[in-house]
Amino acid sequence: MKKMISLQKMLVFSLIGLMIAAGAAFAGQGMGKGTGTGMGMRSGDCPMVGGMGNLTDEQVQKLKDERKAFMTATQDLRQQMTEKEMALKAEMAKKTPDLATATALQKEVSALEAQFDQKRIAHMIEMKKINPYAGTGMMGKGGKMAGKHGRGFGRGMMSSGSES
Repeated sequence: MKKMISLQKMLVFSLIGLMIAAGAAFAGQGMGKGTGTGMGMRSGDCPMVGGMGNLTDEQVQKLKDERKAFMTATQDLRQQMTEKEMALKAEMAKKTPDLATATALQKEVSALEAQFDQKRIAHMIEMKKINPYAGTGMMGKGGKMAGKHGRGFGRGMMSSGSES
């Protein structure tokens, strides 16, 4: 009887180990192949960096330079948005959040997001001048990437779908 229970436990743990190993193997096939072009992807995988079409090394470099310029130009704005969003979340996490404070913070977040979105659109147009296919993949509603985290070209691919 004890041998049977031990055998069953060993089988269960082996299956769990196998599932974990298989999951890790499948997860390794997606993101994380990166060569430094952003979001853990090779330049050929990212539609914003040239995944659609054959680009010259010069075009790829121009796309990288444009992306770097955009990230540098929007760094302070992205930081401000993160700070305000965190402040809003902290206010909303209170047992009795203050309506005036929450409303004021949301207005600030919305204004910062509007500024960012204008810069993002200008950036996307510059990218399309280099690669006409830029921005044609992985973009969701309104040209924004799914989710709300990771301000780069959009809102980030790594966020859960529960926030929008």
